[in-house]
Amino acid sequence: MRQRVGSWTGILLVVALLAGCGPSAALPPASSSFAPRSAPVPHACVYEWCQGRIGQDVYLIQMPARWNGSLVLYTQGFYRVWPRAGVGNPTPVQSAPTPTVVNALLARGFGVAGGTYAWAGWSPDRSVTAMEAVYGYVLAHVGRPYRVYAWGESMGGLAAVLLAEQHPEWVSGAASACGVLGGTVRFFDRALDVAYAVRELLAPSMPITGYRSYAAAGQADQIGAAALRRALHGSARDRALLLLIGGLVDAPSRTEHYDGRSTDSRVLAAGQAIGSALGFSDYARWQVDAQFGGEISDNSKVNYATRLDDHVRQVAESLAPGVTADALRRLATGSRVYADPAARVSAEQQMSPTGALRHPLVTLHTADDPVAPIGHEGAYRAQVTGQGRGSELMQLVSVPPDSWSTPLAPYGAGHCRFSTDELLGLLTVLTEWVSTGSRPSATAVRAAFGTHTGLDPGYRIPSWLGAR
Repeated sequence: MRQRVGSWTGILLVVALLAGCGPSAALPPASSSFAPRSAPVPHACVYEWCQGRIGQDVYLIQMPARWNGSLVLYTQGFYRVWPRAGVGNPTPVQSAPTPTVVNALLARGFGVAGGTYAWAGWSPDRSVTAMEAVYGYVLAHVGRPYRVYAWGESMGGLAAVLLAEQHPEWVSGAASACGVLGGTVRFFDRALDVAYAVRELLAPSMPITGYRSYAAAGQADQIGAAALRRALHGSARDRALLLLIGGLVDAPSRTEHYDGRSTDSRVLAAGQAIGSALGFSDYARWQVDAQFGGEISDNSKVNYATRLDDHVRQVAESLAPGVTADALRRLATGSRVYADPAARVSAEQQMSPTGALRHPLVTLHTADDPVAPIGHEGAYRAQVTGQGRGSELMQLVSVPPDSWSTPLAPYGAGHCRFSTDELLGLLTVLTEWVSTGSRPSATAVRAAFGTHTGLDPGYRIPSWLGAR
């Protein structure tokens, strides 16, 4: 599910997000009955799973023999960018993040289904049409569910929220795990911030906008990857610059690989976040810009000096005295990138949420996410509050342990680094909320998440970095 965007192999784990495409169509609602007398009997996809293509979408539907009437509709994360549709291998489709989660849901009587755009790329809008197509297939061939729960991870988490906002007539509730809920424009603005800082401070020959082809984006990817490798193995000043670049975009000091307990660990964590953002800033931004006919990202008015907190400055200065002032001077005088206004508006309208919730949404984020920082949760919370729909939103955070002996953090650090208990707990909280009509208590939430979890009910979610 998680595949490299460009040439960063060996530097970081990049991402998992999804895409989906197909014609949008008006679909009938799920049953309005929240207390069915008897569960429907699935007509297909029970003993042999249903899997195939609907137009440019791929789907997978798995039904239990004893169906409880609920369909859990999953949209996975970003896979990769191909030079054009039809080139490369179709995206492997999933119906949940892991087989263990699939089996647990089937054992509880849920129908599970997944859909994605066959040719991947950054396209949450196409993920929505893929899920619409899967729901239509279920209605035509399996049966009408009493409830439909949309959920997804990373870009798929964004797509699940878009689906819930657009189809309250048949989506009963939604869940987002590690979702890019600040939306597409914010996500790529942040990626541009990283690319701009790398160009100004580490790789002056790296182009950061105006990619005319997949190959041109690939050239930028290679230049950036080489600069990052040099800095990671370079001088104390190079390593200080990596800390400063990470600090500009709220990169966490911990990831699933690095616990942040030493300066070296913090530098490596910053490098992981920088590598991820660079990969999205070239290949994926080339794809999105081509779709909307112009540059969607902008850093023309950013004051980078306001982005650095005191701790980041102190650690950077301990490595290379004077590095912060020099870096900020160079960032202030560099050539900025200006978005095409029409392209930016179109991307915001088609690929970003509005906060207009009609039914419950439960989100789950790691506290230390190097790909989609937890500030995305703060950005979406502000939208939901602005729409007067705060009562429909519950946001949960998983915090990692101080250290770990396993190769990867067990939970709480890394992009979408959740335990099985946490993923199932997320869905349990959502389904209980929808089925009972009552917002779950803190005690019920803790019980749903089991024992293998970093759930922190008191965690204070920060606002988006551009809103401070």
